[in-house]
Amino acid sequence: MTLAEIAAAIGAQLQGDGNAVVHHLASIERADKDTLTFISKSKFTALLKDTQAGAVICKAKQAQQCPTNALIVDDPYLAYAKASALFATAPKRSASIHPTAHIDPTASVAASAHIGAHVVIEEGVSIGEQVQIDAGCVVGAHSRLANTVHLFANVTLYHDCHIGERTQIHSGTVIGADGFGYAPSKLGWVKIEQVGRVIIQNDCHIGANCTIDRGAIEDTIIEQGVILDNQIQIAHNVVVGEGTAMAAQVGIAGSTQIGKRCIIGGSSGLAGHIELADDVYLSGGTMVNSSIRKPGQYSSATVAQPHRQWLRNAARFNQLSDMYKRLQALEEQLQELERDD
Repeated sequence: MTLAEIAAAIGAQLQGDGNAVVHHLASIERADKDTLTFISKSKFTALLKDTQAGAVICKAKQAQQCPTNALIVDDPYLAYAKASALFATAPKRSASIHPTAHIDPTASVAASAHIGAHVVIEEGVSIGEQVQIDAGCVVGAHSRLANTVHLFANVTLYHDCHIGERTQIHSGTVIGADGFGYAPSKLGWVKIEQVGRVIIQNDCHIGANCTIDRGAIEDTIIEQGVILDNQIQIAHNVVVGEGTAMAAQVGIAGSTQIGKRCIIGGSSGLAGHIELADDVYLSGGTMVNSSIRKPGQYSSATVAQPHRQWLRNAARFNQLSDMYKRLQALEEQLQELERDD
């Protein structure tokens, strides 16, 4: 694309030759004359003087030091995100149904949809316009896929799953499996049938090998604009608020409600039946056992340290209860001495 075309698409001010052509994206360290790159943080500005890029997305102040063409914006990272869509490499599938796909006669499939090899679409399913279902997917009975949904290869939707417009679900993800519900008895565990659904709203992006369990009674709901990294577990009856983002290996226990615009760092865990307010940020590895009702950043993981030091600190941590009791006794003695004086 020409730089003039890219500038128009991302809303940038062009500094340089608008007829110059770039063919792909690259990091600023590896960029050459055929590539477009970006600088989002001021600490990388020093790299500008040596760049071989055909063009750089940057702020106005950085453009003053740019030896090549510049696309000037207020937020380079956001502008790069928009530019990346112009160079996307994922293949666009034409409307078609592969001969090995099995589609139940009661299912409704839009003529503009693409149905890949060995896809199974069960009874009562509704598939919207320009939906893309790649090879090996299973869409369970009475599920609904709104317009322009994309299921990558080997996604499984159980029955009664509703997927909103423009949502993408990556390979290996399972939507609508039974939640972990069992009642104890003298003869063993008795399964609680999970009769809720999974509702995923518009513009969600769900990574590979995630699991989102169906509701036990009420629905499990993923609200509009939620983004999930790979390998995330969301249990039954969870509600994830609009615009929330989760990094890899997060685990959410049942019936927890997560507010809007939350950011949950990788490997964090949330206990069941708790609430997170809107705009909560959990650092990676944070364990949340009770509700958080105020916005802000929260952390609970300890930082890495030499093993011997960690052993000493772990031993002292186990002594905290006794140390507290001793300190409390000393404070009481001090208060008695102060009263005597």
